[in-house]
Amino acid sequence: MTLILTVVFTVLAVVLILAAFFFIGRAFVQRARRNRQPYGVGQQEIRRAMQVDFIRGFAAAVVGLLLLLATTGLGGLTQLAVSEPSDGPTPTMAVPETTETDVEASSTATPTLAATATATVTPTPAPPEPTDTPTITPTPTNTPEPEPETAVVQSGVGVWLRAGPDPDSEQLEWLLDGTVLTLLPGFVVGEEFEWQEVRAPSGQEGWVAVAFIIYDTDLPDELENDELEEVENG
Repeated sequence: MTLILTVVFTVLAVVLILAAFFFIGRAFVQRARRNRQPYGVGQQEIRRAMQVDFIRGFAAAVVGLLLLLATTGLGGLTQLAVSEPSDGPTPTMAVPETTETDVEASSTATPTLAATATATVTPTPAPPEPTDTPTITPTPTNTPEPEPETAVVQSGVGVWLRAGPDPDSEQLEWLLDGTVLTLLPGFVVGEEFEWQEVRAPSGQEGWVAVAFIIYDTDLPDELENDELEEVENG
């Protein structure tokens, strides 16, 4: 059965490959005719027929190659079927006979090997016990925080603490002359004044005009201690 299928697939593969050559050759002939035809309906029909022949030739070539591959596989199966061994007597292996001499030799060799196979075990020294090492805890050092920079209100009567750096912004608090203010990072140059962000003794934060305060670095050296206390106490 396998041999018949092999012959049939081979014949069909050859026929399809020949048909592929035929269609492709006819497509090239129609292509040459198309180049000689003037542009029109006839040229379009030749072009369509040429495309159909190319598709038929390609399909026939692919199917023929697949049949050739199938034929090769069937041929391998046929060779395997032919090479299978026929039913016959199963070969037997000869088992060597053991004599009494061999049994005695094996019985005498066993205790000798057991005696010589004694292993010597060397004791492994135990690891040294860990010693308690006291851990030293570093003593934290208290770093004093730098004192905040301050300024003193000095305008004769006082100044308004405003919500923003603008003379028209909301008035938050009236700061008397001599009030000590804590400086904040904000500093803005306005149209009329320069503005410094400060914190009042009440905790209120806002802006004051720089023209009405004196920074600590700007205080005169000749100012007496009692005058400074009087300024700070208001």
